Amino acid sequence: GIPGITRFERIYLWMDDDIPGQQGAAQFAQKLGLDRCFLVHSRQGTSSGPKDANEALLAGANLSEVMQSATRMPHKEIVTFEDILADVHREVLNPDQAAGIQSITLPSFNTILKGHRRGELTVFTGPTGFGKTTILSQLSLDFAQQGVNTLWGSFEIKNARLARKMMTQYAAEPIDEHNFSEVAARFSDVPM
Repeated sequence: GIPGITRFERIYLWMDDDIPGQQGAAQFAQKLGLDRCFLVHSRQGTSSGPKDANEALLAGANLSEVMQSATRMPHKEIVTFEDILADVHREVLNPDQAAGIQSITLPSFNTILKGHRRGELTVFTGPTGFGKTTILSQLSLDFAQQGVNTLWGSFEIKNARLARKMMTQYAAEPIDEHNFSEVAARFSDVPM
């Protein structure tokens, strides 16, 4: 535990009442112990109101009442709708915060997948030759060029063949003995 905190039976986490703030509170609760952490929601389920404790204080909110309405951090896998209602409401109010990193080269995927979101898994399936590797290779290049660390694993295609395919997509032209070294030098800077 964290020195000086272990003696407390209840810990109230009052962070910004938006998606990033509540994600941060969840991370603190994991470190401090889910069984004793309570999350304070300054907006108390409404779309407006104070974003944090400072705004609540300046607005003259009844801080004791707000603290008493704090909820326990819900279990990660076993929840009721009531446990996640505030999170669902926050996503409805802040759809841009809930969206992931957007694809630049395949914008139609943004409509379907809402971007690449940390902690989520998207599975692509289909028969051989359907284009799974081509699409995922392009998405990987797209996200890597935006600074997202990308890891590839395949049980179907050899690493050298995959790298050649990705280099060709990256170069947007066929690779041959004349441009290989220059494309390879640029490609090696992509965070994969």
